[in-house]
Amino acid sequence: MLLLDEPTNHLDLESKSALEKALEAYPGTVLFVSHDRYFVDRIATKVWEFNLSRVTEYEGNYSAYREEKARLAVAQEELKPSKAPRPSRRPRQNAKKAAEQILLLEKEIQRLEEEKAALEVTLSDPETYKTPQVTQVTTEYQALLDDLDKLYTQWEKISE
Repeated sequence: MLLLDEPTNHLDLESKSALEKALEAYPGTVLFVSHDRYFVDRIATKVWEFNLSRVTEYEGNYSAYREEKARLAVAQEELKPSKAPRPSRRPRQNAKKAAEQILLLEKEIQRLEEEKAALEVTLSDPETYKTPQVTQVTTEYQALLDDLDKLYTQWEKISE
């Protein structure tokens, strides 16, 4: 059994790829903690969500976890009693809108993660640091990290 804490931190793209291949080929159990959602999506077969009072297990990868959480959020909204005297579709519409927003955010996050990976390849090349474009690349990379952080925050807020 392997226990890994943030295994992709500080790895370049090639190292991440090698780690993923090694873990996919590993015949034993791998238990890991990671904020790298792309890595979790590729490697995980179960996701455990830890809350203050319980641990919830979800079958599948990170995408399956997100879909299940969105489905549960919609179902939970539908179960809430209506405060209005007449039946209202508002909670269901809000939950549906939130699920749609989550999917849009996830697509944008995935696109930016792919851009980030490409920039990491550029930044891992020593030749990059010999060119005047290195400042532009590092600035672009930092801006991308900031954008990703904002999107992750939005995703978490909507998911709650």
